[in-house]
Amino acid sequence: MKNFIIFSCLIFSTILKAQPISSECKSNKMFGHFYRQTDYKVSSHEEDMILASLGNRYAETLMDKLKLKKLDSESRQSAEKWIKKNCSPHVKSMSYGSKDLSELGQYLTESESSALEACRYQQNKEKFEALDCEVGKIIRKSPVQVKDYTIKFNIAIREYEWNTGNRVYRSKPHQWSKKKKGKLLKKFPAASVMSKLLATLAMGATSRYMMTEHDQELRHWIMSQPMSSLSPEDVFARSLELQEGDIYKALLSIENVLSEYWLTPNRQHLKQTASLKSITNYCPNTPSLDGGHAGARKGLNSDDVFGSWYHLFGTMLLGCVEGPIISTLVGKTESMGGRILDIKKAKKQGHNIAKHLIIGTDPQEEKINKRGGRIGHNICKHTPRNYYKNINIENPLTIDLGGIFNKNKKVIRRTNDCDPSKGCLICETMDCLMKR
Repeated sequence: MKNFIIFSCLIFSTILKAQPISSECKSNKMFGHFYRQTDYKVSSHEEDMILASLGNRYAETLMDKLKLKKLDSESRQSAEKWIKKNCSPHVKSMSYGSKDLSELGQYLTESESSALEACRYQQNKEKFEALDCEVGKIIRKSPVQVKDYTIKFNIAIREYEWNTGNRVYRSKPHQWSKKKKGKLLKKFPAASVMSKLLATLAMGATSRYMMTEHDQELRHWIMSQPMSSLSPEDVFARSLELQEGDIYKALLSIENVLSEYWLTPNRQHLKQTASLKSITNYCPNTPSLDGGHAGARKGLNSDDVFGSWYHLFGTMLLGCVEGPIISTLVGKTESMGGRILDIKKAKKQGHNIAKHLIIGTDPQEEKINKRGGRIGHNICKHTPRNYYKNINIENPLTIDLGGIFNKNKKVIRRTNDCDPSKGCLICETMDCLMKR
């Protein structure tokens, strides 16, 4: 009898989840905070409209912080309650709705946190001694060097190609749907100047609006590794393997896994962060430059592994798709915006405002914001685009899609080897062509 009841409940739950989300839920102004994509799609008008609603809510919050327009908190809370009551089981909790939330939300125990801190201290002991705990040195220098990281990621790419015999490529990135574009622009005017990827990254919502099929598998692998054992290129190599050589989805999946719980209190102590190595300079007992937020360091006296990693791969992803100029500009804008928004907090904590504006809220993270895009561009620019995977073609040997100009103003013919199962690889640089 007990098994029959359990079985019946599972069937009932499955039937409920199979039902489409009602139009009333979708039109609720707070639904964007709860929505979670279930299948990989690079373009969807319906999802664009939900994301636009989320963007407007973040804009309202920003206006409130800048004291330009008061936030209607009561209206928001009422809308949230209505969603939780009427839109179940399609939503679980605000912003955190993954299937294994109970596992991912687990924190390290106090003893585990102490052991992790001791482990990272020993790993970085020589670096501490070299920096001599001088704030100036810590601020000016960063372990994230563009040339060094580009070499490491390119080695991971070459090793994948050597081991599998497959070519690393870039699949089609997410974009705003062309369907009813005017309706989207009317609701979210920023879509006229921001790509969908940039808008979603800015909202910290890629894990819910740009999921990939292997996000959970990558997360479980990261969590299964020893404490402070993984470097960025290690995670990239594993993600590239899971995504079968698709560099865009490999970077996106890492960003999804690392950023999903960016609003979680004490996020530094989440188990999914424990296996990641430090990629910033810091020095124990260095006076803090600013107050903390959501478990982040916001200073130099401890290591913000969570923030530094997801900012690195977020800017790398943007650089891969949008190029180094836009990604660097976005990184600098984000850093300056953070300094301005944190002025009130800095005043309350008695910090020198001029120093705060010059040094920044988190100098190490700001360097990553500026450099990550260049690294992402460097590792993607010589990989062929493949927007035509699994298309129905008659297996032509070569398709000439015209020519483009590279940085040296030389015309490069974009030749493509196409077949029905692998699609068409489009080279856009001479290095890419020579490796074919």
